[in-house]
Amino acid sequence: MSDTQATPSRDTTTSTEPFDDGAAIFIEHLLNSTAAGLSVLDRDFRLVRLNESMRGLLRAVTTLDYHQGDFLIKDAMTDVMKERWKSVIDRCFNGEAMTYKVSYPIGDRMHHFETFLNPYLVNGRAVYVVNTSTDITDAVAVDETERKFKALIENSEDVKVMMAADGTVVYRSPASARVLGYADSDEMGYAPFAFIHPDDRGYCNDVYQSAVRQPSVPVHFEFRMVKKDGSDAFMDGTFTNLLDDPAVNAVVANVRDVTARVLAEREREKISNDLVQRVKELEQFAYIVSHNLRSPVANILGIANALKVGGTNEAMHAQLLDGIFNATERLDGVLRDLNNVLDVKHRIDEKKENVSLSKLVKDIGDSIDDLLKKENVDLSFDFSAVDGLFTLRSYLHSILYNLITNAVKYRRPNIAPVVRITSERVGGNAVLHVSDNGLGMDLEKVSEQLFGLYKRFHEHADGKGMGLFMVKTQVEALGGSVTVQSRVNEGTQFTITFPA
Repeated sequence: MSDTQATPSRDTTTSTEPFDDGAAIFIEHLLNSTAAGLSVLDRDFRLVRLNESMRGLLRAVTTLDYHQGDFLIKDAMTDVMKERWKSVIDRCFNGEAMTYKVSYPIGDRMHHFETFLNPYLVNGRAVYVVNTSTDITDAVAVDETERKFKALIENSEDVKVMMAADGTVVYRSPASARVLGYADSDEMGYAPFAFIHPDDRGYCNDVYQSAVRQPSVPVHFEFRMVKKDGSDAFMDGTFTNLLDDPAVNAVVANVRDVTARVLAEREREKISNDLVQRVKELEQFAYIVSHNLRSPVANILGIANALKVGGTNEAMHAQLLDGIFNATERLDGVLRDLNNVLDVKHRIDEKKENVSLSKLVKDIGDSIDDLLKKENVDLSFDFSAVDGLFTLRSYLHSILYNLITNAVKYRRPNIAPVVRITSERVGGNAVLHVSDNGLGMDLEKVSEQLFGLYKRFHEHADGKGMGLFMVKTQVEALGGSVTVQSRVNEGTQFTITFPA
């Protein structure tokens, strides 16, 4: 079939004009008012109607000009295009309505079209085919972009969460299941911040409200979430208020699991603190060797030299022997102290057990009952918040024993000693407070030496300055920390924190 073809045969039994003159004018105006390409083909494949959009579309696809009355299939077209178009239109003339999508390269871009072919029936017979074609290239591009974006979201390790104004979760990305272990149904519709760590919920709510007050401004926050297995996940992210964006209509949280980083930082900090502590211990031992050991050894050497020289009477000889004995006792005491300190480092590998604080303090009280009665000590405790610790019983016994006996030893004259021990849970950690109403200390003067070996701050009472050093050493061996608050003539409070 060519564009110079003779007038085709018409079906003389049926009118081939679907519109009268008045309707034709209206239809012509309607056809040219839409961006979609519209055309009407008769059974000879002649374009009895086409609008400007269809004319432009055909020109773009075939590089040929089309006008009303032209044949759709022209000699200049490729054979493949001729066969494809003829096959589809023949099926439509056989009464089949068709919808399909097709793509053609136009210029340097692939264009995509959606085409609807519908037979126009007269007396039950298809005499025309109405063709509607729409360029959906931009829509396809949007779909492709959305597909890529969806793939990006679904394969990202960052957790994306969309929340309503009240904080209720309305969407969360698949990464949340990979990171936290919750299935899709676990969080949808839950109360705001249901899976935030209890200690961080108030903070997260404050940050969330701050984001709500600042549309489109990312607000940074760091927090913990509780995984499905009960463990903590450290998260870092932002809240962005996009409630005013109709395409989003939510507050968007974009968070990342930084647990590995946080734990690595904590481990580095622990190693650094351990190194600092080791250096301090080495300095302490160097001081002991140079002072506490040197003094008795020097005495022994001096006495030994005097005995070697001779010329001493019996009384002098006995006095020198007493001096050797006393110096040796002092040397033995220092060595015993050093052994006790080293023993703390090695015994940490002992088996830990569940220890009842109330029972432990009762046992300590029973062991020093005579002292408590003699000094009229009021020893009380309240472990209602935390009564059990999984720890080394011997270390905890030593820690509390030293603090209790120190409180009695350094009491104020003529005032009955009061010692109170309480517990609380802070951020998952167990915290013990041991307070007294004793002499107290001026921390501005003694804080740097408070826990040092052989450091004493009250000379009226017997002691070597070992107690607080052992308290700190044993607390840190258990992974804890100890701080102190004190005022002269008011009392002292030691706060011991053990990790959860």
